[in-house]
Amino acid sequence: MQLGLFLVLGLAAASPGLVPDSMDAQPELSTSKDLPMSKDMPTDADATQQQVEASISQVEADVRKMSTFEEDVRRNLLEQDKVKQGITHALGYFRRQEELAQDERDQTHVKVQRLEDEVASLQHRIKSLEADKATLTKDKAVLAEANKKVLAQVNSIFAYGQAVQTGLAFKGLAIEQNATPMMNS
Repeated sequence: MQLGLFLVLGLAAASPGLVPDSMDAQPELSTSKDLPMSKDMPTDADATQQQVEASISQVEADVRKMSTFEEDVRRNLLEQDKVKQGITHALGYFRRQEELAQDERDQTHVKVQRLEDEVASLQHRIKSLEADKATLTKDKAVLAEANKKVLAQVNSIFAYGQAVQTGLAFKGLAIEQNATPMMNS
């Protein structure tokens, strides 16, 4: 027990900050040479020993608290590391999503540009076809008129052919009628 007392007193002398506040308020213990012998001496020694034991208990409690504190700090640091890793993963995920969104936006922009070019090409083609349609409509009207003329000529030729055939048929009858009486004679 005296070893503990010397240890606490030695620690107090070496670094006053390590001794709990309750011990700082206590007067310094003097050696037996400085104290006069009195009958109250055993009581003072007992009180001093109780104070020393209380101080030792306080120091032990503080040491236990320090080990618990160290565990709490270690646990908090581990939790902070986990949170940092989670944040890092989340930021990485968001960056990846941003890159994917940018890639998709670029692809969509290229696709829109290609479609706009195709629409412009189709509009040009439509204008060209409309111009061709106007030309073809005029050509159709000309051909329809020419077709009417050709049909009129064919009908005229056919009517002439029929008239010629009919005329020949009448002549042929007339020739036959003239040839038949001669045969009778």
